[in-house]
Amino acid sequence: MYRILLMSKEGDGLGIAHRLVQEGCVVNVWLPDGRFDKALKGIVGRTEDWKEEAPKSDLIILDCVGLGKLEPELKSLQKPTLGCSAIMDKIELDRSMGMELFRRAGIKIPETYTFTSTSEADKLVKGMAWQKGWVIKPNGNISTAKTMVVKEQTMWDRCLSSLSPDSTGIVQRVLDGIEVSTEGWFNGHEWVKPFNHTFEEKRFLSGNLGCNTGCMGNVVLNANGGDTLTGETVERLAGFLATIGYRGPLDVNCIVTEDGAYALEATSRMGYDAVEALAEGLEEPLSDMLYGVACGRRQAMELTDQTMIAVRLSIPPWPVRKPDTNDHGTPITGLDDRALHHVFLTDVYRDNEGYKTAGGDGVLLKATAIGPAKGSDLTTAARSTVYRLLDRIQVSSKQYRVDIGERVNKEVSQLKKWGWL
Repeated sequence: MYRILLMSKEGDGLGIAHRLVQEGCVVNVWLPDGRFDKALKGIVGRTEDWKEEAPKSDLIILDCVGLGKLEPELKSLQKPTLGCSAIMDKIELDRSMGMELFRRAGIKIPETYTFTSTSEADKLVKGMAWQKGWVIKPNGNISTAKTMVVKEQTMWDRCLSSLSPDSTGIVQRVLDGIEVSTEGWFNGHEWVKPFNHTFEEKRFLSGNLGCNTGCMGNVVLNANGGDTLTGETVERLAGFLATIGYRGPLDVNCIVTEDGAYALEATSRMGYDAVEALAEGLEEPLSDMLYGVACGRRQAMELTDQTMIAVRLSIPPWPVRKPDTNDHGTPITGLDDRALHHVFLTDVYRDNEGYKTAGGDGVLLKATAIGPAKGSDLTTAARSTVYRLLDRIQVSSKQYRVDIGERVNKEVSQLKKWGWL
């Protein structure tokens, strides 16, 4: 199998590293943040010097935005590399650049205004109707909690005061519609089909309550060779991606209405936890697919037509705060060989006594499953399987949403009615 280097800032791709080790790959993780020193210890290899490890690797994976600055150095190694692009980093971190890319590609966007300070942001909406409200989206690789939906003046003032006065970013008009992400994998020349659609839950609590965590779980559906939604979003970016030679996943998150798909952001990295759901649905080794895309030779992936689902399991104090330095070592049971085929471990380590919490961030694992559709019911089988698995895994104070996928049947039905799927 392959020797793989995973380069990470906060352990986002550790679940993928775990799966690659299960497939027999030799995986070394470069993760300089000391909080994650125990994460996957006893499960994957670690390296303190990526420059020493990279020349020996068959494949290099960057799991997050912000490492694109290393693109020239990594390119000089002439090693297959995924998710490394200085230009795509800028497009994700500078919101206005992302909106300009969409405009040039002919992709619709919501009513959008750019600001270079909080005082300028305040002036932008003065005298304008609130209607459904505004979304404040600061630039930079910041907490998802800083992306705020505001529906009245008092809350607007409060949200602006929580930002630095010199913050930059965009404000967008809130749209009513269905939020769905559409993803493709690009090999530097063309799309690696099939495409996929993701229905994600970002709020911490069931019923869409609580803080915005970025992801609590999702449902992924095979979009095959494409549909109206892919044609109006990711497919329009093929020329640009080919020009910059990008290799890796590209996701366009949209609000879809009857008359348009309005792009909110472009993400040129693996989406967590959608990539785990996608990996569960692959009918080939994940390592082969990733290597083929990075080499620029892969034109298709073998992906199930069944519904794919991923649910994130965590423990306190996540997502409220970081764990204390001694918050590790709690036993985790239920991770037998059968379960591990459908689990992507992240903030976990293993010693002679078994699996234990590692104390990095508190996101322990992502549980995944696939399930067949029964008529218009896309999710019941997959949901039943993944929640049985989560019920078997035991750890003190475990927490996860119990409603992942509940909205999907209704929303897919509406999207089909409108002619998008």
